[in-house]
Amino acid sequence: MRRPTGWAAIQKDMFSHDCDVIEDFGDDVDTLLVFAGLFSAVVTAFVIVSYTMLQPDTTQQSIQLLSVLAIRSGGFPGSDSFLNSTAATLPSSTAFQAPTSAITINALWFASLVLSLASALYGILAKQWCREYIKWKYVLADARENVLIRQARYEAWDQWKVSAFIAAIPALLEISLVLFLSGIVVVAWRRIRGHCAARFLCSLSLPITDRMGFCENLEFCPTRMEEVGYTGGLAEERARRSQSVAFR
Repeated sequence: MRRPTGWAAIQKDMFSHDCDVIEDFGDDVDTLLVFAGLFSAVVTAFVIVSYTMLQPDTTQQSIQLLSVLAIRSGGFPGSDSFLNSTAATLPSSTAFQAPTSAITINALWFASLVLSLASALYGILAKQWCREYIKWKYVLADARENVLIRQARYEAWDQWKVSAFIAAIPALLEISLVLFLSGIVVVAWRRIRGHCAARFLCSLSLPITDRMGFCENLEFCPTRMEEVGYTGGLAEERARRSQSVAFR
C-alpha cells in the first residue's frame, strides 16, 4: 500500500494524534461524570435532611397549641369565666434562631453540592467540545483544507484553555468531597460532644463527691437511699429499746 505524502500525510498524523488525545480526555471525563452524578445524589440526600435543622420544630408547636386548646375547651369547673379565659395562654412566639452548628453543616453541604453539580456541568461541556473538535476531518474535502481547519480549531482550543478547563473538573470534585467530609465531621462532633462531656464530668464528679462525703447526709442520693432507710430504721429501733430500758 502506498504511503500518503504531503498534505495527506500531515492530515493522517494529526488525526491520529488528536484521536489519542481526545480519547484520553473522553475516558477521564466519563469517569468523572459518573462519580459526580453519584456523589451529587448522596449529597442531595444529606442536604434534604440537614435543611430541616434550619427550620423550627412544627411538631412541638402543634403539641403546645393542642394542649392550650384542650385546656381552654375543658375549663375549670367551679370557677368564673375570667379564670377560665386566662388559665391557658398561647405560648410566646419567639423568633427562631438556628444553631451555629446547623448553619455550618448546611453551608458546607450546600457548597459541596454546588461544586459537584458545577463539575458535572463542566464535564458535559467538555464532552461536547471534544466531540466537535475531532470533526475537522471531512472525507470529501481536500487534505490541505482539513489541516487548515484543524489548525484553526487547535488555536481556538488553546485560546480557550480547554485542557486546563478539563483538568479543573477533578479539582472541583476533590474540593466538594472535602467540604462534604467536613460537614460529616461537624455532625459527628455535634452528636458525640455532649455524650463525651457528660461522661467526662460524671467520671470527674463521682470520685470527688464520694471523697467529700456529699452523699452522706443526702437522703435523695441514689447511692444512699436504701442505706439511709435501713440505718433510719435501726436508729428508731435503738431509741425504742433505750426508752423501754429507762422506764424499767
